[in-house]
Amino acid sequence: FYVYWESIERVCVWCYCQPNGYVEVTIKFICMKSEKSTAFISYLGILGLLIAYLNNKQLRSNFVSFHIRQSLGLSIGFFMLGYPIGNFDNWTVTLAFWTAFIILNIYGIATALTGSVTAVPLFGKFFQKIFKNIS
Repeated sequence: FYVYWESIERVCVWCYCQPNGYVEVTIKFICMKSEKSTAFISYLGILGLLIAYLNNKQLRSNFVSFHIRQSLGLSIGFFMLGYPIGNFDNWTVTLAFWTAFIILNIYGIATALTGSVTAVPLFGKFFQKIFKNIS
């Protein structure tokens, strides 16, 4: 079970009852501040995504993994849709695409900095589903 301590640090406590009657207690302190910054970094392009992924290999945080999956989905979607959108040769279509992409990234960054696990509108749940193996 999880016990929250103040607003900055999270204390995770695991209790395991062994067959001989002893109780093994493991306490892990995770600084939420580093999780938030790693989740924020994941939204800063492909390089930020790579840095956050490698950093999360040590943290092993579900919160950071959630935001890495969101950011990966947004990045792949941007590159997959960016080329066909660019061929429209119409600045209004391109501007609408860029505006939507920037708004979704700002939403993801805002949820990461507030410590929230909220999916990006429209595609967030889909990103979680297709990238479920990324942790």
